[in-house]
Amino acid sequence: MKKILLTIAAGFSLAACVKQELEEYGNAFLQISSVSVGSISTKSTINGPEFPVAEASRGIGLFLDSQDGSPYDGQSQGYRNVKYYYDGHRWTSDNAIMLSASSGRLCGYFPYNESVTDITSVPVASSFSGTDHMYLEPVSGVSAGSRYVNAEMKHALSLVSLKFVKSGEYSGQGVISSITLSGEGIAAKASLNAVTGELKPSGSSYLSYDIPSSAGKITAAGTVEEFLIVPYSNDGKGRTLRLNCTIDGKDYSLALFDFVVSQGKKSEVVINVRNIGLSVAKVSSGQWDNGISLTLSNGRKVRVELMKETIERDILANAYSSDNSVIVEGVSKSGYPLMCKVPGNVNCTVVEDRGNGFRQFRI
Repeated sequence: MKKILLTIAAGFSLAACVKQELEEYGNAFLQISSVSVGSISTKSTINGPEFPVAEASRGIGLFLDSQDGSPYDGQSQGYRNVKYYYDGHRWTSDNAIMLSASSGRLCGYFPYNESVTDITSVPVASSFSGTDHMYLEPVSGVSAGSRYVNAEMKHALSLVSLKFVKSGEYSGQGVISSITLSGEGIAAKASLNAVTGELKPSGSSYLSYDIPSSAGKITAAGTVEEFLIVPYSNDGKGRTLRLNCTIDGKDYSLALFDFVVSQGKKSEVVINVRNIGLSVAKVSSGQWDNGISLTLSNGRKVRVELMKETIERDILANAYSSDNSVIVEGVSKSGYPLMCKVPGNVNCTVVEDRGNGFRQFRI
């Protein structure tokens, strides 16, 4: 899996998308300036044609109430599950929320689901490279005078990343035909309170999850497969998970002891594939990282990661696939242009430079 690193010449701070007003008869409509994930806005900004696991066009569902939780501005129902989506240029809505001088509290979730009627009961589910369910950090003080919102989302699930690496003595090709992850402390489904972030799992606390079809081939740099998991309990206790997989036609089983699955966190396991079996090389847990995984139209998998100095300067960046290429774009509030570095002699061409710090690269 090839890695692409994005850095900058200088500058810092998050740059919001261009603000565009919708005005009608003197009334102000809610404007979503940008949608980002977590405290590191550079990680995965939902403002481009393709999000790491879901398209931004799927939209976010928004709920607006008064500060005390009653319907906004004295309405009988208030605003319930209003879809805002990215149309390729900006975040918009076919039924935009109209604001008054009254102050409201905005809550929301991703991705939009038309069946949701209660912001405290949003259905979520575990999956393999599926939907990255998220909820909006509640925004208070929204009104006609404060109608521009930079929506900051939080991960509702836990990410378990399995990296398979062939040892030097392994003689096989490394073709992974099946993977099953099972164990206590993980659930298939849950109800998400998108105001507080609380999960209420349903069903058994034991889950066995199979990766559908072929998972691919282990490359020289290693192959990463990811599970998005509903934690059955967020108590921080370690439990035993079992990994069963078939590599080059041979079945393997590996126990992951004292493994912690926590909401909003990423757990990464590096697995050595050897002639005599599998072994755990490294286990780490922490904040969801700054990477974006993409699959090109030719089936090739690419990982885009932001360099440490870029993250610290909080530069807004995004990446998505286009045919068999990767498009990386970003903007810095200070106006200094982004620079793109790719390991090896890989061409990184500027395809668009709008000025004001915005650049787009094709790799």
